[in-house]
Amino acid sequence: MQDSSQALQALGAIILYSLIALNFNKSKLNNIVIDIEAEKDKSAIALASTVIEEARSKSYDELAQGIDPVSSPSEFTHPSNFGNDGSESSRADFDDFDDYHGYSWDEETDNGDYEGWIEVCYIADLESKDTCINTQSRFKKMTVNIRYGNIDPVRYSIDRAPVQLEYINSYYH
Repeated sequence: MQDSSQALQALGAIILYSLIALNFNKSKLNNIVIDIEAEKDKSAIALASTVIEEARSKSYDELAQGIDPVSSPSEFTHPSNFGNDGSESSRADFDDFDDYHGYSWDEETDNGDYEGWIEVCYIADLESKDTCINTQSRFKKMTVNIRYGNIDPVRYSIDRAPVQLEYINSYYH
């Protein structure tokens, strides 16, 4: 009787040790996944920042590239005409801020594959920056979206939300 009691205690100790080891390994794996996600997020932010810096160096509008300043926002490109002009076959050819609208690309980095896309719209003012308007104004908002694949498809059964960076460009003469 005492032998079976000791065997049960030994079995219980083994099970308890196994559960502790399993939880430890699960925690360690979760920390590794979080570290990898943080590195991927940093890379996504760097990619988005690069595009924003590039777009900032361009003219506010195709019609505002000359010497004469635009006197009225109604002279700017209508939002329905945002995107590349047809003659701009690559991002390097873009010559104004709204040419980036609708642009999408895939990029391979040391941290994996990324998918990016850009939206540009007019906003009425800085206080209403979350609302796009369908008319010209002195403010354009660029939203750069960068997405990467799931690191742990078991833990994340749905796609992660993309990393989004926004920049507001304003025109004053």
